[in-house]
Amino acid sequence: QRRVHGDEPKLQGMLSLVDAREEDGGFLAVPAVAQPHLAPYKARKERKLDLVAVPEDDPFLRQAEPVPMRAGSLLIWSSEIAHCNYPNRSNRFRMVQYIKMFPAPPAGSPELQKRAEAVREVLPLAVTPTPAQARRLGLEPYS
Repeated sequence: QRRVHGDEPKLQGMLSLVDAREEDGGFLAVPAVAQPHLAPYKARKERKLDLVAVPEDDPFLRQAEPVPMRAGSLLIWSSEIAHCNYPNRSNRFRMVQYIKMFPAPPAGSPELQKRAEAVREVLPLAVTPTPAQARRLGLEPYS
């Protein structure tokens, strides 16, 4: 079963701004994920952002592999792949820029409304996005 946004899978990315060694914490991915294993967790999604919480002691996470990255590396993955971050066990900062890519949902669609609600929930009250930022965040439709 595929997780999709509208009819298209979401792509996500992470640009590493500094070298990220395995002990610096970072990205974990489960290769050849067994999607049925995640079904019970998907029923308890966190907030409205399609996050699936998996307990730290779940054997499923033992299949996860850390992905160290060199500064300037760009990692792109499908949101259908089970993934998460793991804690930093060093005294170095891990600095990355996250990127999310998917087609803009049609104006007035349930997908756009759901995204706008989720963004408003986490956007600080003191932040007033420009019209261009509001479109990119899904708060306003593209014309």
